[in-house]
Amino acid sequence: MRNLYETAFYFAVMAVKENFRNYVGRAGTPGTPRGTMAILGNGPSLAAELPELLRDPGDRDFMAVNYFALDERFTLLRPSYYVLSDPMFFRDSPLRDRVAELYRVMNERVAWPMALYVQYYNPERFDYRAALPNPLIRIVPFHTTLFRGFRSLEFRLFRRGLGSANFGTVVQVGEYIALLLGYLRVELYGVDHTLLEGLCVDGRN
Repeated sequence: MRNLYETAFYFAVMAVKENFRNYVGRAGTPGTPRGTMAILGNGPSLAAELPELLRDPGDRDFMAVNYFALDERFTLLRPSYYVLSDPMFFRDSPLRDRVAELYRVMNERVAWPMALYVQYYNPERFDYRAALPNPLIRIVPFHTTLFRGFRSLEFRLFRRGLGSANFGTVVQVGEYIALLLGYLRVELYGVDHTLLEGLCVDGRN
């Protein structure tokens, strides 16, 4: 009974707040995809890994997240994909000045085809195109409504780019997008999680 309720609730929310279009799948890739998607997180380990990736990118397409466009190496790496999933990128927040700088710099620096993935749910109707008029940047929405209903439906919906699994980080959103785009190999760089550190009692536990 609960599965029936959750499934009905999901479809109702999607019909009212979002829709049933697979924007990620429809947009496809900005060019011919390579064999590997390399997702660049925000963690400190990226500082050690990035020079090697710049020296030898290999058979990789790159996906950047959050504020990476403010890094001078953004134009050297030229990522084909970029993900912004935090609400601060479309809602007013204490970081609005830095967000505005990100959009300004991204708009100025991108000189290659790049897909920018943003949340479809945008209650304040933030105008991404007004912030990023650069025609080389393709703005692609992704869905974020959680699905907790019938397991038999879950994977069908996910394969069609619908719903969400309550992704906790922008990297997880990037992984999902990479799979939707057909990448069979996904590499993670700069993905340093500190969740478990917050569960420690002292230095020995």
